Amino acid sequence: MGYKLVDDSALTQEQWLELYDRLNSNTLGRLLGQIKNRVDLPDTLLAHLDETLQKRNWLAHDFFYDYAIQMAEFDGRVQMISQLQCLITMFQIADRAIEKLSSIVWQQFGVGEAWIQKEVAMQFSEYQSAKDA
Repeated sequence: MGYKLVDDSALTQEQWLELYDRLNSNTLGRLLGQIKNRVDLPDTLLAHLDETLQKRNWLAHDFFYDYAIQMAEFDGRVQMISQLQCLITMFQIADRAIEKLSSIVWQQFGVGEAWIQKEVAMQFSEYQSAKDA
């Protein structure tokens, strides 16, 4: 979403929500493709994101098929859990890297940690007011 701001286009709330909904309906592969076309990323990060995408797709589509026989035995389930723990670590590393990059883009537009905390507090206050009404 940050790349839209780089194009100097001011988004209304309606445009923002439309963009958010559209991006959330894309697959991870499509989103990664859009990022690659718009942002110059280090090769090591691109390689990690590509591997993360492959592993994510394997987890979503083939993991249980590949482990169907192992699932019946205790040792097989331990192996599955170990594999899942490795995937969690891989996904967390990718998430942190993307979060770090996006925070750099947001900082350019004045959206830092203090701004985020203020916005969260304001929205929580609005939520509480509506809930108490």
